[in-house]
Amino acid sequence: MAEKLRDLDKVIGQKNIVKWFKSCIERDKLPQVIMLQGPSGIGKTSIAKIVACEIACKTAPEKLEKIKDAVIEQSKSTDCVRLYNMSNLKSQEAVAEVKNDLNVGFSSTQRKVIIMDEAHGMSDEAQDSLLTSFENLPLHVYVIVCSTELDSFRDAFLSRCVLRRLTNLNKTEMQLFLRTRIEQNGLRFELPNPMVYALISTYTGREPRRAVNLLDSFEENTTVTTAELETFFNVFEGKQLMTLIGYLYSGDLLLGLEFISDMDLGASFQQTLLEIVRVAQNGQSHIIPTDAVLHLRSLVERDGINPLLGFTIDCTTHSKLTRQMISGFFLKWCSKADILFTQPTKVHADKIQVEDLREMSNMMEHQEVEATGIVAGPSLAELFANSDTLVE
Repeated sequence: MAEKLRDLDKVIGQKNIVKWFKSCIERDKLPQVIMLQGPSGIGKTSIAKIVACEIACKTAPEKLEKIKDAVIEQSKSTDCVRLYNMSNLKSQEAVAEVKNDLNVGFSSTQRKVIIMDEAHGMSDEAQDSLLTSFENLPLHVYVIVCSTELDSFRDAFLSRCVLRRLTNLNKTEMQLFLRTRIEQNGLRFELPNPMVYALISTYTGREPRRAVNLLDSFEENTTVTTAELETFFNVFEGKQLMTLIGYLYSGDLLLGLEFISDMDLGASFQQTLLEIVRVAQNGQSHIIPTDAVLHLRSLVERDGINPLLGFTIDCTTHSKLTRQMISGFFLKWCSKADILFTQPTKVHADKIQVEDLREMSNMMEHQEVEATGIVAGPSLAELFANSDTLVE
């Protein structure tokens, strides 16, 4: 099993955060209340433990390794570093215990650091109760708050914290992290390493903890087969999505919807879809097979990229993607969807009436012309000449 992080220099990623902490420790000027906020599994608690041990033992360096053994390796509290999972502390008595710990007390180093993990689980009452203590912390007492979110905190609580945000590793950092962890575990893979890095990065969303859990599940110093990888994620998810794209371009509505209903929608669906767009524009991929790449590019060359691009944009602009949403987006961008959803020509009754009136008017004009040419009326002279006859 790979060793746990014990030194800030070994942290991969979070360069600005690490640099700031190292400066604070070196100068022995750490803010008394710090909040580390960021997604789950990116190392907030690991960094907090290293910093807590370093600052707690700043004046007693001979105790540092022993304190790290307890706090980092065993996740146990010591007299100078206290660990609390705030989501488990629901009662007022439990919160009172944390408050009572906010003093130097019997610390052997004359310093104390309180790590409040999963702090977003705190109630408003707990925050209000701790806020008063935060405003009056004794000298050399520090608090490091770890949380995945900010919305659950009161403004007054946040205003007392120096906020530092952590982010997921970028592509290069994740590759370095995986290579280091794989070497530490003595693992080898049947698949090429670049493909392994790409697959694990996509599957884990570049979250180090998820990657660690995956790699630690394999026996050390062994070769991991493709079949073993498939038990955790679909190695051929790119090929699976390519099948769906094929239905999108061919217009096979029923087959496409049936395929979606049976798809294994993993966490990497959206990332793989973005990978497909990149490949369609002549980018390289370690996920999509070569034959599928050639087929994809032939589809785009023949019918354009709009169906793929529109489907991808709709699917990747939603944080929580459901099977029903994917089906709707598929219908929207399917090549034959325009046949189903073409609006019928509207018939306006008033327009028909206008046409009928125009036709009737033309007919009446035609009849008047012909009547004038056929019927000849008597002249005025003839009327006078026949007047006697009329009188009689």
